[in-house]
Amino acid sequence: MSQTLEESLQSRKNRAIATILSVKDENCDPFLPEEASSELRLVVLEQLNDFCEFAIAATRGVGSSDMNDEYLHRKVDAILALFEADA
Repeated sequence: MSQTLEESLQSRKNRAIATILSVKDENCDPFLPEEASSELRLVVLEQLNDFCEFAIAATRGVGSSDMNDEYLHRKVDAILALFEADA
């Protein structure tokens, strides 16, 4: 059974996240404060997931203005969520 391009991208993204976070946990965490470790984990997850979503949208042939709008909406939502969490 062959995977679709989207499934392949998701699978590769998940392997990349697992590998990066495993190295972080084993080699970096002993030297990082807990808050820095958590922040680094969040950045890795957000950035790789965002990149994969963008790549999938690009393979679907979504117009560049549509992709930009979708990307901006996601970013605005993420920023608003940060403000709400601090409130």
